[in-house]
Amino acid sequence: MGKDPLKVPKYEDKHWGFCYDAYVGDLDVFHQLHCLNTLRQYAYADYYNLTAINASDESSVMALHVNHGVDILLQEIQCSGNVRFITSGWLGISATRSQTC
Repeated sequence: MGKDPLKVPKYEDKHWGFCYDAYVGDLDVFHQLHCLNTLRQYAYADYYNLTAINASDESSVMALHVNHGVDILLQEIQCSGNVRFITSGWLGISATRSQTC
């Protein structure tokens, strides 16, 4: 995969039982979905019984996690965003976009 084995986290055999050369990795789509889900949960923090975070608090692990999610999704949209033209429809005072996957 072109990664330096000394800089990639490993699953320790004594804890996971995956053998000595099992490295931590995932499909990027699942990482992106995890980031989006984290943002959704903090957008509705009351519903999920989460404490609201101050995104500028650099000492907060959760703020760093949320900011990481924003950055990852921003990078993904910038690199591979869909340029399909979509139309808008007005419903009352709010706008909705019609999209199909």
